[in-house]
Amino acid sequence: MQDVIGGIMKLGIIIGSLLLVLGCAQDEAIMNGVHSSKTSESDLLEQGSDAVVRVPGSTDNEAVISPEVSVPVQETSVDEAIVNESLALTCLTDNQIVGSQETMMLQWQITEEDTGFMISVEGGLMLGSYQMGSSPGSIMYQAPEMIAEEQKIKFIGTTDDGQEASCLVTLKADQDIGVADDGKVDGLVGQVFELAAQTQSLPDFGLYTEKARIVVNNLDVPERAFDTGFPGLPELFEWFGIQFLGEIEIPESGQYWFRLTADDGSNLYIGDEKVIDNDGVHATKSVDGSIYLEKGSHPIRVDYFQGPRYHITLQLLWKDSMDGDFSIVPSASLSRQK
Repeated sequence: MQDVIGGIMKLGIIIGSLLLVLGCAQDEAIMNGVHSSKTSESDLLEQGSDAVVRVPGSTDNEAVISPEVSVPVQETSVDEAIVNESLALTCLTDNQIVGSQETMMLQWQITEEDTGFMISVEGGLMLGSYQMGSSPGSIMYQAPEMIAEEQKIKFIGTTDDGQEASCLVTLKADQDIGVADDGKVDGLVGQVFELAAQTQSLPDFGLYTEKARIVVNNLDVPERAFDTGFPGLPELFEWFGIQFLGEIEIPESGQYWFRLTADDGSNLYIGDEKVIDNDGVHATKSVDGSIYLEKGSHPIRVDYFQGPRYHITLQLLWKDSMDGDFSIVPSASLSRQK
């Protein structure tokens, strides 16, 4: 009996020893796991906010973003971006056309912080004259008395902090109504078409092939002999048409009166409305029309054709009161389609 009891006691001592050894091993494994986890977090902090932490026992698909691992990212707010963009020096009146002796204001967008603003001319070539304008960042430019051929002048505005922006001015030759369209110069864009002889009225220009494209700052071609050709298109004497497209800026809402003077036919459209019908083959003739317009920009279209010899005429005039005098619609009120 004593032998049996002794054997049981020895077995208990052996089992206890084994449990103690297993317990120590488990504690060591836990400690190693904690150390490994801390090392991973340290590594993640160096890797940035895109790093992931694996949950013990998880698969790749169960990887999650650690809520404790984050790297702050400095972002520019939308408001700050708008402010920064608005601070950039910009020419507000780029790509303008002027004729001989015409005056034009060129305007740059500057900020109150720009205490110094200077103007220079690229290449030092100066045709005409200019002086600083009454508003900050502006100049008044006057074209020369005579312009033998088309010229371009680039005025460069510079602020005291070194920002630069240029305004390009195109001088049209005295004999031209406009200049070749480069897709940038502002004004009414005219598509030129050759017409069949004996054309008696304005055709559907969509059925014709464009021969040339010009840009005009206004429509002011007083009556002239047909053999001098259309200004800027001297090879066209008769049987041709031009469709002018653009926008007209209305300063105040109200009733406006327009006059279209032409030899031969012409029509005026503003928006979807035909304001003047002066079509047909005829000598120089003026037709008036009236329309109510809201303040702002409106699409404008002038269709014109020259039939047979002997004269060429095309003028667009306006006034804002019935008793007022008609005057040529100024270049400042006409622009390229947006």
